[in-house]
Amino acid sequence: MGEAVVTCLRKYSDFTGRARRSEYWWFVLAEFLVGILVFAAFLYSLRPAIEPMWDDIKAGRIRTLNQFIEGGDWEKVTGALFAFGAIAIIMTIPMYAAGARRLHDMGQSGLWLLLNFAYVIPFASFVPLIMCMIDGQDHENRWGPDPKAGERVGWGNVPPEPYGPPS
Repeated sequence: MGEAVVTCLRKYSDFTGRARRSEYWWFVLAEFLVGILVFAAFLYSLRPAIEPMWDDIKAGRIRTLNQFIEGGDWEKVTGALFAFGAIAIIMTIPMYAAGARRLHDMGQSGLWLLLNFAYVIPFASFVPLIMCMIDGQDHENRWGPDPKAGERVGWGNVPPEPYGPPS
């Protein structure tokens, strides 16, 4: 997992080449876990503002919005929210770069990732997600050599598919 994260972060904005399935999915898992930790810190920072409200609910008292706002430690909330947003923004480019390299491993264009922004087409973002689950091509393609070439020894002689414009 560590090697995949280091590789993806080192290739921060490299949308060329190929990425193995394991490299991509370990990076996705690491980013997801970091996101959960930062989001948990954000929720924990809300605790001082919410606890008095909880006590009032148990006691049957009504708390106004003004009392809620005055009772919170909003500096901590703002800091945690800023950290959560900053990590999300910073990790967007490496996530899309790793996704493009993953799609290149299958012989597909990284432009398939633009379906993540196609909100008018229901479930369009599932197409690149499913594509990232498929094993890569077992030969060199136009985006580079097979990253698993050394592990595929003994699989038989599969002729490479031609790449490039048709003649």
